[in-house]
Amino acid sequence: MCKVMYHEWAYGAARLTFPELDVPHTAAGGLDLLDEGHRLLRLDLQGTSESQLDGPRKTNWGEIWPAWRIFWAMTDHDALHGGIIGYLRDLYYWTHHAGE
Repeated sequence: MCKVMYHEWAYGAARLTFPELDVPHTAAGGLDLLDEGHRLLRLDLQGTSESQLDGPRKTNWGEIWPAWRIFWAMTDHDALHGGIIGYLRDLYYWTHHAGE
């Protein structure tokens, strides 16, 4: 959802709000939304020249960031959530398999 929102405000119409997002209720729907957000930002990056990376872009909370920071934040965002998923997976495994 964050990727869609960052795209919307930095490169889109800058109107969408989080309550307006269609929140998936299945894992498959979540993956589809993740893929769509990734696709949108990838196209944004492909359409941004190196000289435009320092150009101003809107955020959904009203700040203006350089374009490179939008992509940096989303890369960091993915790394954070990937780490959390790995942590929870390991915690679940070791909680249920301790002593085996």
